[in-house]
Amino acid sequence: MDSVAENIDQSKGLMERPLGLFACITAEEEAATFFFLCLKKRGYALPRYDKLTSHQDKVRMVIWGIVFEKYYFNIFESFLQDSCIRLSLKGRRVRLTLHGNLHERYSVEIPNVLQSVHADGKSKDKGDIDVERPVIARMLAAALQENFGEENETIRIINQLARRRNKCLYGDPRKKMLLKNEDLLIHYENNCAALIIMGYLVFQDDEKWPSVQVICEELGKLLAFEKRTV
Repeated sequence: MDSVAENIDQSKGLMERPLGLFACITAEEEAATFFFLCLKKRGYALPRYDKLTSHQDKVRMVIWGIVFEKYYFNIFESFLQDSCIRLSLKGRRVRLTLHGNLHERYSVEIPNVLQSVHADGKSKDKGDIDVERPVIARMLAAALQENFGEENETIRIINQLARRRNKCLYGDPRKKMLLKNEDLLIHYENNCAALIIMGYLVFQDDEKWPSVQVICEELGKLLAFEKRTV
């Protein structure tokens, strides 16, 4: 993902300038495209999303990635301390594992978080993956609230984020959006890193996991351009 790194590096020299924010947005969109293509390459059924040529659809994949990360990783924060993703080389492939400390004496290694299934209440049987769907809707609502301050204005948020590029390039120079501070740069840098890590996590797994497909199906509906609240 050289282009993502290049855009982030360029933005560091353009602090408090519109082109700095433009470079960050471009990096985020490229990372989201990588994540989308990794899911597609592994054979998961995905919305067409105009082959990711529109900025609205790339924004959808950014939001998708935020929910995906929340689904597979945030849940461990409730019982694992100092959890982290560890990368290690196994032959020609990179292996990703989740590590954390449980209480004071014990450590936990989760070799493949994609096997995780979250249930809304008690599942009737272990194979009942439909119990995930209400969980995904709630995670999307929480992600929108945490990141954008709204939990039921999905389409408005998508359109608003898709217009950021034009607001960096056109209009009154005094009103252009710009890369305000270091915190905003770190926000985009973290988003890009998360999308790329999750892309590799999916791409380098030989299995197709039912939970991943359910997320793809459900987010495809929840992020569609129809009037819907989550």
